[in-house]
Amino acid sequence: MLGRLDALGAALLVWSLGTPARAEPAAAPAAADAGAVDGALPAGVTWRWNSALEDRPRFQVAGPERSRFVFSARPRPSQIRRLDARGGVVWRYAIPGLRPLDAVLLLEGDVLYAALYRGTTSGCRVIALDARTGTLLWDEPLRGLGPIAHSAYENRVQIELLPAGLVIYGNEWRGRYIEVLRPADGQRIGHRLLGR
Repeated sequence: MLGRLDALGAALLVWSLGTPARAEPAAAPAAADAGAVDGALPAGVTWRWNSALEDRPRFQVAGPERSRFVFSARPRPSQIRRLDARGGVVWRYAIPGLRPLDAVLLLEGDVLYAALYRGTTSGCRVIALDARTGTLLWDEPLRGLGPIAHSAYENRVQIELLPAGLVIYGNEWRGRYIEVLRPADGQRIGHRLLGR
């Protein structure tokens, strides 16, 4: 019996080596990624990591009239608050979903952008809030490096607004990435994986 199985296995191996592989048709991109091509970035977008900020996530940013926007991981859930000049709460936005422990905030005009992540796991998502009211404008999970199994990890994120869009730089233990979102609605317009 064992000899027959060996002969059958050898025959299948010979048959599979002689059979040309068929390419599967590429899956259509998701609607949210309609304009994004993996590996493609808008003109002028390159890796620009500010080493001086590497170990200091921006948990707060100054606002108009001496106000400030503050991210806090405690109490649960994580939240972003706008405080007036005296420290009084103007509004509070409770962040739904997996609780981020780290954030980078960027205020541009009447929009507050927040890159939300955990410094010890892979991944990031970006939200945009109306800076006057705290109303959520959009929430977009990033492609980043994709899911990574690990037991010890380091993840850092920086963001900036360029003419090409809202640019997110991810510097993770397993690699780096650049992702570009359209500021108005969070639609992905570029993504590129970079080596270490």
